[in-house]
Amino acid sequence: MTVIYVASPYSGTVEERSERYQEVMKYVAWLIKGGHTAFSPIVHSHTLSIEHDTPSNFEFWQNYCLDLIDMCDIIYVLTMDGWQDSVGVQGEIAHATRKNILVKFIDPSDYSEIIK
Repeated sequence: MTVIYVASPYSGTVEERSERYQEVMKYVAWLIKGGHTAFSPIVHSHTLSIEHDTPSNFEFWQNYCLDLIDMCDIIYVLTMDGWQDSVGVQGEIAHATRKNILVKFIDPSDYSEIIK
């Protein structure tokens, strides 16, 4: 079994965070429906942040995310708007690279029609 960690940007305005969450959630659902084992910290933590007032920044979630990356075989980086400037995504890529975990970049335009 291959375990996929889905990295994506999250920080921004309330609207940006909500839009990013929705897009990533659709992609993760598509992966899981396709028989893949996938985890996204955004899908997991967005509702926690809203309903239970947990911080939404990478500094708070960093150790949690990096521990989960260590359990994965590959990282899919969704190259949606903001990914290159995201401290979290860049930290996840750097950690995976140090741990020799494969990093694959996924262009949202390649899957957007599939998951509508």
